[in-house]
Amino acid sequence: MPIRRLLLPLLLVLSALTLPAGAQDKANATVEVRLTEYAVEMPKTLLSGPTTFQIHNAGVKTHSFKIEGPGIDQMLSSPVKPNETGKLEIALQPGEYKIYCPIGNHSAGPNTFWLNKAAFANPAVGTLGNVGTRTVAGPSQWDFDIALSRSFQLHEARRLELRWEVYNVTNSFRAADPNDPTAYPVGSGFNDVTNQLFGKLRIARPPRIMQFALKYVF
Repeated sequence: MPIRRLLLPLLLVLSALTLPAGAQDKANATVEVRLTEYAVEMPKTLLSGPTTFQIHNAGVKTHSFKIEGPGIDQMLSSPVKPNETGKLEIALQPGEYKIYCPIGNHSAGPNTFWLNKAAFANPAVGTLGNVGTRTVAGPSQWDFDIALSRSFQLHEARRLELRWEVYNVTNSFRAADPNDPTAYPVGSGFNDVTNQLFGKLRIARPPRIMQFALKYVF
């Protein structure tokens, strides 16, 4: 079965599965990793055991590669410049790992700078800038919600319905879309290159929310 490759933010969870019996003597596995601006492309599930990460920087900025997990906290010995490749050898143990770029604040965590202020400047008076539309990709968006419901028949024509809903089950930080004017209105500083808050993620989507509903049908 081919390995699925995903494009994810530069902060992801990697799962290492236990090697099948008799597979421990196989040669090191090689995993191709492709880094771009605030994204990493690689398999999300790997087998445990000796693993060599071949990390290619396909972006325009210098990036690095760090992995944290069961007994492991390692990163590239030196950052990888654009169009260059680095290598990191690790003996993966079964479990979950966090992979991210440790340079600057590429992980898209709260209060981190999503944009590099040094890469932008106001155009000269009377001229237009050269940044096109859809040039910068915002943080990835995801939802993990659940709902449970139960219906109790009280009578032939009457019943009681109970419903429980949970939004953002893991209560995780999810950065608001910088392009959403309701999250970052004009004057918030995110889109003003002269403001110290330019490019800074300060607004989050809603935290965990639970709600219950009880309905009597007759």
